[in-house]
Amino acid sequence: MADSQEEFTIVPNSNLKAKAAIWRHFGVKKRKADGLIVESTAVCLSCQTTVKTAGGTSNMNAHIRRHHPQLLSASSATHSDSSQTEAPVVKQRQQTLPGAFQAQAAKKTKYPANSLRAKDITQKLAIFIVKDLRPYTLVENKQFRSLLAALDERYQCPSRD
Repeated sequence: MADSQEEFTIVPNSNLKAKAAIWRHFGVKKRKADGLIVESTAVCLSCQTTVKTAGGTSNMNAHIRRHHPQLLSASSATHSDSSQTEAPVVKQRQQTLPGAFQAQAAKKTKYPANSLRAKDITQKLAIFIVKDLRPYTLVENKQFRSLLAALDERYQCPSRD
């Protein structure tokens, strides 16, 4: 059997009109014998590594992030004016357990009476009571307060006074 370098030629995928921007860094294998393109593989133009594609670009993106991260920053600066832009890679860390409890505690603290959200809810509540000719004692009703708490647990309903 002949050497693999003699059997294939690496062709830039721009000839195939690929839509994903990651293809700028990859080519495809083309058989020298019959000129057919080897499907479901891509070849990194930087290091000549063969990457399986299986119809998607996830493995190619992972290869570039792992082995050539400088290409991502260079390509985003060079091709910032192109119509096909890659989504920026944002690494999100899993929230720590104390951080999760702090976030939950922050969600349960009541709005200050002078906050914009509390003022807005109170104003809409007052308009509801006045326009519907409801009694002011409605705000002291246990079921009504339960309804407000279900809608926004941070809102503290004012008294009828």
